[in-house]
Amino acid sequence: MQTQPLASSSRLGFGCLILFALPFAGLGLLALFAGIRDYPTKPNAIVAIIVGGVFTLVGFLLIIGTLYGKAAAAKTDELKARNPNKPWMWREDWANGIIKDSNKAGTIGIWIFTVIWNAISFPTAFLASPQLGKGNWMVIFILLFPFIGVCMLIGAIYQTLRSMKFGTSTCHLQSVPVVPGRAFRGDVQLNVDAAPSNGYHVRISSIHEVTTRTGRNRSTTERLLWDTEVVVDASAAMRGPTGTTVPFQLATPPDAQVTDESDLYDRYFWRLSASAELPGVDYAAQFALPVFQTGEAADGSEYASFQQRHRAEAARHQVAPTAGVRITPLPTGGEEFRMQPRKTVGTVLQTIVVLAAWNAGIAAMIHFHVPWGFPAVFIAIDLLLLASAFDYFLGRTTLTVDTTGVRARREWLGAGSVKSYEAATIESIDGTSAGQNSKAFGITLKLRDGGTRLLGGYLTDRDCADTVAAKMMADLGRNATDAGS
Repeated sequence: MQTQPLASSSRLGFGCLILFALPFAGLGLLALFAGIRDYPTKPNAIVAIIVGGVFTLVGFLLIIGTLYGKAAAAKTDELKARNPNKPWMWREDWANGIIKDSNKAGTIGIWIFTVIWNAISFPTAFLASPQLGKGNWMVIFILLFPFIGVCMLIGAIYQTLRSMKFGTSTCHLQSVPVVPGRAFRGDVQLNVDAAPSNGYHVRISSIHEVTTRTGRNRSTTERLLWDTEVVVDASAAMRGPTGTTVPFQLATPPDAQVTDESDLYDRYFWRLSASAELPGVDYAAQFALPVFQTGEAADGSEYASFQQRHRAEAARHQVAPTAGVRITPLPTGGEEFRMQPRKTVGTVLQTIVVLAAWNAGIAAMIHFHVPWGFPAVFIAIDLLLLASAFDYFLGRTTLTVDTTGVRARREWLGAGSVKSYEAATIESIDGTSAGQNSKAFGITLKLRDGGTRLLGGYLTDRDCADTVAAKMMADLGRNATDAGS
């Protein structure tokens, strides 16, 4: 079997990475040896030792990773040559229908970023701290970076504990690929015997990721195109001394965007997430799914049937007291739903720290006479952050739903306005996610004219949002099988 040669662009890319990593590691070694040499007479040389050691480690890791990536790319090119019209066969795990989670790679990435951040922020804060005693209070802004580094370290340790507790999970698909408009089955294999009281949450998401490049700067954003979630009761899982198998059945919309990673700066992909609340460290795993068209006709009936069953199941669930919504029956029929953010010590501290750090940065820019264009942009974003914090602490949404329609009141400190939607104009009410990386969920109202309205957010999980939406549909007088999302 002959291996196809790497494309010239791939060879160029790997070559550039090697050229970048070599001086990175070389300069790190120079700084490391210089710091070790000078440390007996210059205690501040510890900074050079730390920074040089980190740069050396990162440089060699980049070289090793590049060599590994080159070998993996050669294997992928071979699979592409053998299956030119079947992109789901270009990855061995997809072709076999046995997909490992991405926790290990994610943990390594978190640790690398955390080490680099702390290796830079702590020595910088150490050198700048004497200025604090001289009355330069702007140094407090610099000291925030080690604090952020500590938070990142806690997150990395938690992720490591999760990896140690659960190991590598595996997703098995009964058929490959996943076809838009069709139902598909599979299971998630855990390496521990677990029975979470709230069941397993299995979520599938379609994501559009865009990476923009401006000069030396690069930023990546993800946009959630579609998602849904099912809850698998612990009693449905097959438990054993060596692990737990969690079966699931899902379906994707007929018009769903298929997987497309031909452009790494503008790609579409699908992610399956499995999670569960357990004593100590919670379970969480993510898997990359192959979603492709195979040329077979799909009329969407399987997807519609799945949506009907999913809505009917959600309508039977009860909303947890901690979900962030209170439901009260109305004397005339229907129900009132009061939704407001559920505040925890962690979320409150996170909000305060973000606002403090952002405003400290603005104060530092003004103090050091940075050109006003930069503070102006930061102040504009700060206003949005303050408005979001105000809404989080003081906002509340009250929804009244009955057979005549929906009345939505959004209020702050008792003041607000009411918007009404007649039942005849409503297509459906559905649970929705506030964002791919967000833990907030809400309710979306779909109108018959094609418009949508976000009725409320800050719900704690997708199952809660789906349950509330199903109850609202019932209050409208619609069956659980009416109007899929």
